[in-house]
Amino acid sequence: MRRPSLSALGALALLAACTTEPGRAYLVFFPTDETTLTPDAQGVVQDVVKAAKESHSAHVVVQGEADGSTAHDADLAYKRGALVTEALLQAGLDPARVEQQPGAPGPQEKGVMAHKVVVTLTR
Repeated sequence: MRRPSLSALGALALLAACTTEPGRAYLVFFPTDETTLTPDAQGVVQDVVKAAKESHSAHVVVQGEADGSTAHDADLAYKRGALVTEALLQAGLDPARVEQQPGAPGPQEKGVMAHKVVVTLTR
C-alpha cells in the first residue's frame, strides 16, 4: 500500500484548516526526522495566523509530536513546536497569545503520521 506523499498530506491539512472557529486544530506536517518547514507547512502556518487575527480573542496553543518516545523524539517534537511558534511570531502574532507546550509522543498506531505539530486556537 502506497503512503500518501507529504505534499498530499499538506494539501489535506490546508483544506481541513479553512475555518476560523476557536477549538480548531491545524496540523503542520514535517518530513520524517526533520525540523524544516516545507511550503505546505508554511501555508498551514499562514492559515493559523489569518484565523488567529480574525478571531481577536483566540489563544494559540502549539505542541510538537514525534514518532516515538526516545529522548531524540522528545527533542525533535520540541524543536518542531519551537519552529512553528517562531514562524507564528515572525508572522505578527502577539507573543502573549501564543503558548508552546512541551513536545509529546505522537500516536503509535500503524500508519498514523506523528511527525507533526498540532496548533489549536482556543478562547
